[in-house]
Amino acid sequence: MTEQDINEQTEETVEQPKLGPLTPYAAWKVAEAVLMAKGLDSSKLTPQRFYGMAKKGQIATVQITGDKKVYFDGEAFKTWLDAYADGTATAGGRQNYEVLAEQYM
Repeated sequence: MTEQDINEQTEETVEQPKLGPLTPYAAWKVAEAVLMAKGLDSSKLTPQRFYGMAKKGQIATVQITGDKKVYFDGEAFKTWLDAYADGTATAGGRQNYEVLAEQYM
């Protein structure tokens, strides 16, 4: 094995593991922790809002075989959470009007 072969093997990229499904309650707790860690206000988010977003399909849900609970798709939730933290996502059907107004300026 040459040095080049060793370098090629060590340069392989490792894919990030796919995020697992979350119940709306777990998603709320995660969102609360992430927003607090980023110094953002999480007081407008409630567990009920997350159940409402699941029911309305605002964040993609997945079904786990043999389980009747509602689960958010982990990747879809992460996308929503990132957008919410940036101020570009809706929460429970409520539009961020400041961000929307910026699009018209």
